[in-house]
Amino acid sequence: MNICHVWPNFLPYVDGGLEHYILDLSTFLSESDANFCFALLADKSNMRFSTSCTKPIFNRFGPLEIYWLGPNLATIINNIFFRFRIKSPFLEKIILAALFREAINLKAVSETDIFHVHGIWETRYPLLGLYLSRYFNRPMIVSLHGESVNISEISMRFETSDSLSVLMGAKIITTYSQEVFSKLRELGFGEKSILIPNFRNIKKFCRPVKKLSEFCFLKNRVVLVSRLDYNKNPLNIIQAFNLVTKVVPDAKLQIIGDGPLYKSVQFLIRELDLQNSVKLYGRQSNVRKFLWNNNIFIATNASYLALLEAWAAGLAVIAPKLGITRNLVKDQENGLLVDYDSAEEIANALIKLINSPDLQKKLIFNGMDNVKKYDIENVTPVIAKIYSDLNQSC
Repeated sequence: MNICHVWPNFLPYVDGGLEHYILDLSTFLSESDANFCFALLADKSNMRFSTSCTKPIFNRFGPLEIYWLGPNLATIINNIFFRFRIKSPFLEKIILAALFREAINLKAVSETDIFHVHGIWETRYPLLGLYLSRYFNRPMIVSLHGESVNISEISMRFETSDSLSVLMGAKIITTYSQEVFSKLRELGFGEKSILIPNFRNIKKFCRPVKKLSEFCFLKNRVVLVSRLDYNKNPLNIIQAFNLVTKVVPDAKLQIIGDGPLYKSVQFLIRELDLQNSVKLYGRQSNVRKFLWNNNIFIATNASYLALLEAWAAGLAVIAPKLGITRNLVKDQENGLLVDYDSAEEIANALIKLINSPDLQKKLIFNGMDNVKKYDIENVTPVIAKIYSDLNQSC
């Protein structure tokens, strides 16, 4: 069975994120069943022109065959427009048509049994998946990797005509969010929507110790793994950690991630004179070594996968009382839930954990036990069955 993922931004060298969801899913299923073959349509239109010109149109990453579409004259013009914040719906249609013509000439696409579209934040590639599905008369699955709808700039936009066309064209829609699932039912897509938890390859993140008694409890070591943008509110965490250092002077925070607020975070660390307490490491290709060198993890908004990784690595978790983390974390059992807008509440939770080794151990061991149900071995067979049932019915 040939599955073609449709997702433009493929950065497999960065731990976490949708790229690793696609790669882990494809790897696990192809190793479990040789009948599964996976391809991916990605995009090099947004790369630097010199990079896009030298990048091959095809490469392989593990079992995943990657086909890079673009750039073309329309995407180059569009990138110029983007710098001046100019949007052209007409130009977007030309880009989509060019990508479609390029894709239908690929053998891997013409031999696809099921198209699997990921995300619906912007509609260029979801629409490409829809048009390919119609052109080759093959079913399409849409997986919605997000937990909020129509409430902020980074929310999924369900009620645009393009988004509704994609959702109507899907045979199956999957989501891990109860909020999104409810919205799908409200829009009339309930019968073909399935609630499936997210997953991680837990073994990849388990701390390298032979038994739990060998854990080294670094009670004052804290790590944040997150994109640094307004939705994640990293500046508030810096303010919270400033309060922590007043009570626990030797507390340390490592921040892993990049984003539009990187320089603002850097400036605030200097302004609060936290250079000896807070270290900013930027984007990292391997977050595991940072997880393993700490014992407390601060989850941010929409940090589902990062939270699973932290539990698997054996960290005590502090998470916001909103979104998916509110449903994943049981307060005082496998994590602490806090008001994410309150630096004082975050600080109090950190101080409480640092000064309570027994509570820290309880949260760590309960988190490690809880994360097992989100392991790739338990979740991906459900997706494999969806593929098989859909292929047999069409």
